[in-house]
Formats: sequence, C-alpha cells, structure tokens
Amino acid sequence: MISVTHIERFAIHDGPGIRTTVFLKGCTLCCPWCANPETQSSQPVLLHDMRKCVSCHTCEQSCPQKAIHFQKGRFHHDAQRCNGCQSCVEMCLQDALQLRGEDMESEAILHEVMKDKDYYDMSHGGVTFSGGEPFVQVTSLCEILQEAKALGLHTAVEIIRWLICNEQSHLLTYSCMTLNIWTTQNFCSSRMVMDN
Repeated sequence: MISVTHIERFAIHDGPGIRTTVFLKGCTLCCPWCANPETQSSQPVLLHDMRKCVSCHTCEQSCPQKAIHFQKGRFHHDAQRCNGCQSCVEMCLQDALQLRGEDMESEAILHEVMKDKDYYDMSHGGVTFSGGEPFVQVTSLCEILQEAKALGLHTAVEIIRWLICNEQSHLLTYSCMTLNIWTTQNFCSSRMVMDN
C-alpha cells in the first residue's frame, strides 16, 4: 500500500512527454511556498473550494463529528475532530469539498497510469511520482517503480534533494530520472534543511 493524494493524468510539466503524475502523501519540511500543501500530511486532508461554495451549511449539518463550522461566512474545518467519514463531501451539491489522500495498492495505481500508455509511447512520456516527498514512503515507492519499469514505463521521481542521504542514493536507480527540487536556508525555516 502507498498513500496517494491524487493522480493527475495528462501532466506535461513533470518530466518529458505526456505523463501521469502520482502525488504521494507525506513531507517533513512544510515549506511555506509548497505548491502542494495537501500532500504534506500523511493523513487525508479535506480541501474546501470557496469559489464553488454557496455557504448552504449542508456540510456542517451532515458532519457527525461537528468538525465543520462557518464563522462570519467563512468555512472552518477541525482536522482533529474529523474522522474522514466523507459525509460532508457526499452531501455537498456544489462539489466544493474533496478529501485528498487514500491508501492504494500499486496495482490500482498502475491500472490508472496504464490508461494513457499509448500517449506515453507517442510522446516519450511516462509516470512521475511527486509529493510531498516521495521518499517518505521509500519501500512502497521502490516497489512501484520496479513494477512500472517492468511494464515498460518511463519513470521519474520529483525529490527534495536533501532528503536523499548517501545510504539511500542507490534507491534512485529504480527511476529513469529524478527531478530535483532544491530548498535553501534563504527560503525555508525548516531546521532540518538549514542543518544540512
């Protein structure tokens, strides 16, 4: 099992050609400029799209844990109270709520990825694993990379370079390419980055 935030088909900015990007859960940095903050937590995250929300309060009324409330017309979600039942998501007629994050078998992920195999072959594309930081789930990531390569897929991994230490560098051989995301102490308040 591997914890996935979401799978984006027809991605063109995460490596060569047409790709499917699998966004994995988990990152220890929490950088303020993170493009995918919903991937930082290893737990599912409730996303609220205020452009779609009509403040009908159906989500609030349907939540058995009372984890949702509106204050001065603004949506608030208490992640500590939420149990992930998704009743709010199911009841929202505007599709303003999404629960991002689920544990998936590698076969299910690769089944979704293989739907666009013809596009990958024509464009020299493939699959990219992004995040968060994919190497937070190193064992599962290496397994799915090997399975993807066995299916003839070009594989790429977007990594935060400082997280790969010398003892882990051999793991990069499971991927056809890496896309490095560099962090610097000028921009990141994380003590772990500054110490490295």
